Amino acid sequence: MAIKITVEGKARELNPEKDVQIDPDNLNEEFIRLPTLLNKYGLLLEMSQAESAALKFDLDRVYAQEDHRIRTHASTTNIKMTEKMVENEVKTSERFREHNLKYLDANRNVGMLKSMLNALRSKQACLISIGANLRSDGASPRVMMADGVGGSYRMPNVDASTKEKIRESREDQVKKIINTRKRTRK
Repeated sequence: MAIKITVEGKARELNPEKDVQIDPDNLNEEFIRLPTLLNKYGLLLEMSQAESAALKFDLDRVYAQEDHRIRTHASTTNIKMTEKMVENEVKTSERFREHNLKYLDANRNVGMLKSMLNALRSKQACLISIGANLRSDGASPRVMMADGVGGSYRMPNVDASTKEKIRESREDQVKKIINTRKRTRK
């Protein structure tokens, strides 16, 4: 599932589902890709947070300008307005609404990127666990790394029981993370 986000005026298409998946037949490539993915999503998050802060400042500025415009108009036309009436007029003005939508979109981007970074950190924990399990099962790091073909790296052919252990390990890691989050929220 690809998602589209716009950060600093530049549209980007991301595929978080693909980026989080682990290929058990090519673990070394997964380890090699992970820092690049963490960097990519981390930088996008920082840019999104900066953009969100700038848009919040802009939204507050627009609110103040619209508030002043409405109060001035009411004063010159002798219309009595309560604070709530002024606030409602500001919030329903087209200019405020447009700026608010941009701000909300930037916040949505921040939320998605934070979620993606958390998922990548979970992937990192799973990869570390899988690597440890493979080493404890007797797989040599050298055997896992070098296949002698063009400098590529991949895990040797793995039997079905080892693949099942990898899947179980990944599921256990996810369960631990979920349980830890539940305990910290209480």
